[in-house]
Amino acid sequence: MVEHLAMLRALGLHLIDEPAGFDDARLCGTFKRHLHEARSTLAATADLLDGSSLYRLSDEAVAAVIALRDRVHISNEPRDYHSTMTRAIDAWYAQIREHLSAAR
Repeated sequence: MVEHLAMLRALGLHLIDEPAGFDDARLCGTFKRHLHEARSTLAATADLLDGSSLYRLSDEAVAAVIALRDRVHISNEPRDYHSTMTRAIDAWYAQIREHLSAAR
């Protein structure tokens, strides 16, 4: 999930800065593939995460990506998109660290 969110953060920031990138089939294909994988991962973990801040932050990140994909919020400040994506990425890293510490 972290890798998909990180790629969506990077690709999304590029698309916000260069909207002409939406005409690049390869770029958009990569963007859509990472979106699909992030949504699939979130759906697969929904029962475990439902109601948690990790689920909420992940859902907000996916919603931001979908809005960008659909060009609903194309004029958004890059920092808002970056912040939304980074909060979700940081939350996943915290969850991973917590599980690794518990496994020791």
